[in-house]
Amino acid sequence: MTSERTRTLLWLLAVLVAVRFMLLPWRESQDESLERLQVLTDRLDRSEAVFANRAVITDALGKLEKSTKATRSRFPDAPDEAAFRLEQQQAVSDKLEAVGLSVSEFNWLVAGELVDANLRFSRFRVQTSGDIGAIARFVSSIETSDPHLLVRELTVTPVNAQQISLGSGSTQLTLLVDAYYR
Repeated sequence: MTSERTRTLLWLLAVLVAVRFMLLPWRESQDESLERLQVLTDRLDRSEAVFANRAVITDALGKLEKSTKATRSRFPDAPDEAAFRLEQQQAVSDKLEAVGLSVSEFNWLVAGELVDANLRFSRFRVQTSGDIGAIARFVSSIETSDPHLLVRELTVTPVNAQQISLGSGSTQLTLLVDAYYR
């Protein structure tokens, strides 16, 4: 009886060992294979969807490129920062002269970069004084004709009543402007 019982226990042990070391790893490998197959099937489905919608995707990409090109054209290409700054300073001086004003002070303050937009900027402060109408025309010309210039701060110190009665004095303007470029 012990011999038969031992044989049964050994047979049961062999079955358990086979289950533990052969059947369970095989089952796990089948589960992994099933997961890989599902991932590949999902990829194939997405690829088929992309292929089926390639005309729509190509059209959308073309529109995006056109829109991006139009937006980027607002910002001048400036490989030489010093030349760009000189050009902007001269343009501001010309705009002031066009409305009968002159530059009292012009300072470049800071330069920076907008990494996400792939743009750079230089900030300047310009000061002038004169007739309020001329000052308004100057600010308007900056904001309407130069889309790459962004007025950050505008300070106007108006003529007071005493100065008006004496016929002297002028309105002072201080502009803080960012000039964006590529």
